[in-house]
Amino acid sequence: ILGSAPLVPCIFLLARASLGAMRIVLLMLDDQPPLDDEVQEALTRYLTALLCAEVEVAEVPELPIAPKGWRSLLERLKCDLRNRPGRPSSGVDRQLFGPQLLELMRLLKKDPAQAAVPAVEGAECVLGLTACEFFFSSEGLRPDEPAPEDRTRAFSALSAQGRAGAVSIAPLGGRPAESGPGRRKFVRHLLTLVSHAFLELMQLRSCQSRQCLAYLRPFTPEMTSMNLCCECEDTLLRTAAPRGNAWVDLVMAAADRYKELADTLHELGTRLHPIKLSRRGYVEFEEDCDWLHVAEEILRESAAERKSGLSKNTPGAMRRRSLLNCLRCAHEGQPHRTLKRTFTQPLLRRTCLMDMTQSAPYRHESGDLCKWSTAVMNRKHQAGGHYVELGGSLQRKKIGGFVDS
Repeated sequence: ILGSAPLVPCIFLLARASLGAMRIVLLMLDDQPPLDDEVQEALTRYLTALLCAEVEVAEVPELPIAPKGWRSLLERLKCDLRNRPGRPSSGVDRQLFGPQLLELMRLLKKDPAQAAVPAVEGAECVLGLTACEFFFSSEGLRPDEPAPEDRTRAFSALSAQGRAGAVSIAPLGGRPAESGPGRRKFVRHLLTLVSHAFLELMQLRSCQSRQCLAYLRPFTPEMTSMNLCCECEDTLLRTAAPRGNAWVDLVMAAADRYKELADTLHELGTRLHPIKLSRRGYVEFEEDCDWLHVAEEILRESAAERKSGLSKNTPGAMRRRSLLNCLRCAHEGQPHRTLKRTFTQPLLRRTCLMDMTQSAPYRHESGDLCKWSTAVMNRKHQAGGHYVELGGSLQRKKIGGFVDS
């Protein structure tokens, strides 16, 4: 933490840091690629930038008696894996038993030569990716009966001690979509799911903040954050970098990480269908890229600052911020999000505060809830307005003519 001493100008030359050669493996477990080439390339590049590690995509070679993927892995490792046909309405080919698949991945991590997957040799961790669903209980089911939907909602089967696991993209939804909101939603959730699983295998998912990607809770598509907090970023950088790296190398690694993440997300966002809102088109990950660019700039500025020491025993000594304090400045120094006026009607939250079936004459037994409310338009173009819900509370509710950017 910096003191109140005057700022002393200095020249701070930063050179690109070379991170350690920590290598992680993403193993495709299906006989057909679960992701198209464009999304797979973007996922690999994103993981490389986020985790500061070398990401290698591998496959299990096919055998004369088994296609490539988990079937070939079973034959090579001489293991058993219970599987069931997928539900007709799910579009999934097979359902895999999670505990046995996890044990299969552990054996692969221990003996990659037997599985004929040399990429796993010497890797920090290995994560399998499949489009099949996971089930963890077959109680009350016939041998060839698919597991019901409420038993196939698990996203992963992971072992932090064994540094191996697998994730399923079947519950994400939107995978068949080639464009539009479904495609954008699937890509964002895919990046978060795989990075969240790798953090678990690297034993870095221990954060208490729900706004952090390394939050202790299991992955949920709508709740898990895409970003790490400053403490987890500090831990990740010190884990991924080789021992003996100087302070300058760690700071530059953090700055380069922000830059590479912003470039990756910007390139990926331009490939997705734009978002039309009011009279402007937005690009996916636009706000994330803005945050990363500002964080990189603040990080470099805070790392370049020096202040004179407060100790009288060492006159002329200069002090600098630690890596954690530089990252904290990058997070806390972000500008406030601005509000922008739009040319569209405000989005009203349509709720009912009482039972509509008992509130004559506004009784509704069925129909759209959006048809039960009436809005009073703000025609004076003032900030704020009111609307009243028919059949609900007659107290006026304030609304704004702005939306968050």
